[in-house]
Amino acid sequence: MATKKPPSDTIDVSIFDATYTLRGGQDPSAVRALADDLDTRMKALAATAPAADPLKVAILCALRLSDEAREARDSLESLERTLSERLDACASRIESLLASQDASVERTQTADGPGETVAVGLGPMDEGRRRDRGRAHEESAGGPRA
Repeated sequence: MATKKPPSDTIDVSIFDATYTLRGGQDPSAVRALADDLDTRMKALAATAPAADPLKVAILCALRLSDEAREARDSLESLERTLSERLDACASRIESLLASQDASVERTQTADGPGETVAVGLGPMDEGRRRDRGRAHEESAGGPRA
């Protein structure tokens, strides 16, 4: 688990060949990792324009980071929409299956008439379970095996 420093403690980081003393309650290793990432990005940008002013390199780097953040947000929103659509489709399918099951139960009850015992099934899945139970019973009794 990362250790948090009290707000009065400082962290020294090096970004683009300059040292900065930062103060705050952040995890020092996380802050150093962020600073290292920023340093690497700024040096990569500066390599394409060696005479560039450090402020311009920092601004270009900030723009690239902002663009990456926007792309990540857009991607997340798209994934959330897709997930929501799929969840809605699953919920509709479940509701449809439950409604057809309810209708099947009602048909079985009315077909048997009043006062008679009604066998309520869950449809094809229940039939498969009954068959499996029947086979297991036959096998345990020494009967035929499939």
